[in-house]
Amino acid sequence: MMVEPSSELQTARRRLEEIPGYYLIKDLYWDGNVSCWVLKFGMTVSVGSNPYQIPDTTEWYAVLSENYPWGKIQVYPAKENGISLTFQHQHHNNLPTKNEWRSGDLCLSTTFGAFSLRGFNSEPMQANDRLFWHIWRCKMWLQAASNDELAPSGQLFEMPYFPLSALGKFIFSENQQTYQILISSNKTSGLADVILHEGKTSFFVSGFSEFNGNQIFSNVWNTSIDCPQAKHKNSVWMLLDFVPVLGPWEAPVTWGDLYTIGTKHGVDIQKLLTEIFIKGYKHDAESLLLGFPVPERIGGAAVQIHWQPICLPPKRRLKGFRPGQEGEELARRGFNKNKTIDWMESQNSDINTISARGRHSNLLSEANVLLIGAGAVGSVLAECLVRGCCKNLTIIDKDKVEIGNMSRHTLTLSSLDQCKAQQLAKRLNDIFPGTNVTFNRSYIEQVIQFDGSYLDRFDLIIDATGSDQALHALSNTISGSNKKFVSISLGLHASKLFYYQFQGCQDLESEFKIEFSPWLRQEIECTDENSLPREGIGCWHPLFPARIDDVWMMSAAAIKLVEAYFLGTSRSGTFIVLAKRGDETFDGIDVIRN
Repeated sequence: MMVEPSSELQTARRRLEEIPGYYLIKDLYWDGNVSCWVLKFGMTVSVGSNPYQIPDTTEWYAVLSENYPWGKIQVYPAKENGISLTFQHQHHNNLPTKNEWRSGDLCLSTTFGAFSLRGFNSEPMQANDRLFWHIWRCKMWLQAASNDELAPSGQLFEMPYFPLSALGKFIFSENQQTYQILISSNKTSGLADVILHEGKTSFFVSGFSEFNGNQIFSNVWNTSIDCPQAKHKNSVWMLLDFVPVLGPWEAPVTWGDLYTIGTKHGVDIQKLLTEIFIKGYKHDAESLLLGFPVPERIGGAAVQIHWQPICLPPKRRLKGFRPGQEGEELARRGFNKNKTIDWMESQNSDINTISARGRHSNLLSEANVLLIGAGAVGSVLAECLVRGCCKNLTIIDKDKVEIGNMSRHTLTLSSLDQCKAQQLAKRLNDIFPGTNVTFNRSYIEQVIQFDGSYLDRFDLIIDATGSDQALHALSNTISGSNKKFVSISLGLHASKLFYYQFQGCQDLESEFKIEFSPWLRQEIECTDENSLPREGIGCWHPLFPARIDDVWMMSAAAIKLVEAYFLGTSRSGTFIVLAKRGDETFDGIDVIRN
């Protein structure tokens, strides 16, 4: 049990006196209910006449982690004499709480126009500065809220905070193209087909249709989601042409709140819900997808539809329900204005959204890529390509996964004794739901022999086998063509990577050997076969030595060369990637153009 705050925290609290308008109401005390330090303070700002009638003086609570200056710092409006509305950059402010403060803590770490103009964006972690930083930003937030400047035009659009009350998540895929399709259909309601993922808590929205069955558009999910064993369920959907919020930025909690919002926009949402409920009744819909258009930036044009799912009450829980009963009375009981809306979580899985943290160029992402070889190097190349949002990848390899592969392959024991290409495709399709990774359980020589035009469908061919036979077969097929080709292989101990890229070469195999012969001779001369590792006792069989971290490092360098080549910023030729090592240190890598 805490007795008194640390000297650091007390010093941080005293520094708050420097903030104009701040005054102390109740000094730091330990709240056992939340296991945090709590400080009650007031803030006076000159708000003047403002659209939300915020008073000049308001009261607040700062809730601090026990191990300040680390941990969370949250600032909430007081229930008495605090603000009661919900604004941008704030959680829902009108949810029930057992504390003396309201539920709407401020998102003070968010960078937006009112703060960035003041150059006050980087949160300090020093004890004497961190609390000051938060309370100062509380004052700036309050001033911006009173001036209606929390969401200036041109800033990134922020979704309202929907209070989630039901388990499960709906995953949709929306972008500007699907937005135009739905808007141009002039339909505002219908049925949605959703796929229950094997985790049984996520639903993937696979398509939208009218109630008569006419399809509007569908989402294409890969075999990880839309497989023969997938369970399909029905949902109903309704599209609004406005964001459903109570002013200034509060998501509705009850159906009555939603009806009030609709009335302000001239829409009878209760009537629409009743009609949708009756039409979708026979389809046993368990959820409602409420959609509305959103822009990328405030004040800009809408770029996509956001779908916020609602869990509908099961018919058996509707008081007075009888099997076969239909009509407005049943709908009114389910959507009574005093009932709480069971909002569910949703997420947009459009590739541009989920890859926002980093992706390859659009040209490479959209390319149809063939990867030959699913060994250690191939598995890492495939991982980098897919996580960089390469949507269409085909992997060719006939070999099976062996336990000896585990030290440097991306697959695990669950794939033991199974086809590498098949298992790698399965793993990669589990990364992004819209990625299409296919496989061919053969060697490339067999594939080409069976289908001479097989390679025509690909924009880029990557050979990661290090096989002379594979190179010979490829050379006979694509030499003289305009096909982009890359060969990637490792030297011993992954100290070198041999990278070869050519387009339009008349004799691929001969050119390759001419370019790499000096380097390959050097590899042979430096190799003592008796020193190579082997697995177990028995027939001597040398293994290729290379550590996983070196495989990843060199393969990542190769991916960067591939992207530059595909974008046209790098001409045909060969590269040698060298790991620079001193006597006992690693000094990085060099890329040498041969």
